Amino acid sequence: GSVDPRPYYAGWIRWVKAFVPKTTGPDVSRPLADYVGYDTVPVGGVAEVMKLIAHVKDDLPVVECPILIVHGQHAGTVPLANAREIHDTVSSHDKKLVILPRSQHVVTLDVEHEVLEAEVIAFVARHRKTWA
Repeated sequence: GSVDPRPYYAGWIRWVKAFVPKTTGPDVSRPLADYVGYDTVPVGGVAEVMKLIAHVKDDLPVVECPILIVHGQHAGTVPLANAREIHDTVSSHDKKLVILPRSQHVVTLDVEHEVLEAEVIAFVARHRKTWA
């Protein structure tokens, strides 16, 4: 899909409209009885996240620690290109990008949450002696 340009203008839009309708669809690909999602997006929050992204993006090459990046293939909230850019830009020698082909944005609750859990456990197990 195409990239939604509105987040890039959120700093200005926030002064006109505090909330906009959510247009990215659901955040999980399976029905969950206890999942709470929102119909709107707080524009001020988006503006702050965009400022944070701009700040962090410049520092990605400084990251040298082991890193695990996990992204749902069908996430509408954050483009998959962002996960690939993080992977390709950090200086870490131990880095892994996991794309969950059936998942959306909230990978911790989506259909491949067990794959996510296994990846995180393996990552922590590989590095726990280093962190101790």
